[in-house]
Amino acid sequence: MFLLYNINIAKAEQADILFKNAQLIEKTNEDSALVLYNQILDDHKNETTSAEIYGKALRKKALILSGSKDEKVNILLCNQAILLFQKIKNTKETGITYNAKANIYQVKGYFDIAIENYQKAAAIFDTLHFFNGLMICYSNIASIYNNTEQYKNALRYNLLAYQTANLKNDTFSKGMIAHDVSISFTKNNIS
Repeated sequence: MFLLYNINIAKAEQADILFKNAQLIEKTNEDSALVLYNQILDDHKNETTSAEIYGKALRKKALILSGSKDEKVNILLCNQAILLFQKIKNTKETGITYNAKANIYQVKGYFDIAIENYQKAAAIFDTLHFFNGLMICYSNIASIYNNTEQYKNALRYNLLAYQTANLKNDTFSKGMIAHDVSISFTKNNIS
């Protein structure tokens, strides 16, 4: 029994290492990262991968494929990850996955559904006081409103993002968002 337990721990650690390696190479070689994420997903079928790593691999696969695949497949991967994270009560990862799902919808031009998912993520992040995630959600919502010429809403969400960056005392983000606030403010007053 002890040997079997050690083997499962070793396999779980291997999945964690695969995930970290995939993250490291993802920016420069998505195809290789996808191979590693798929290996994690395949290993989970043999019950050797932790639920958290499996959920993260589902989300990462969806994001990598979001540029080339039908969004329905990628949304399905995100929904599977959300259900898994809810099952294991990992609220932060649930929020991160709602944010990823919103990114996919935004890129595909489904702005209303993207905003709905960003708001779900933002509500989770606000509850957790995960200000970095909250700031990103607000900035992304502002971006959608700015790109759809809804400048009053863009200004509102840029200000929320700025206030959140202020809570973090993140001067870099505050500077970036202050620029976005000024653009939204100017466009709001012109229109």
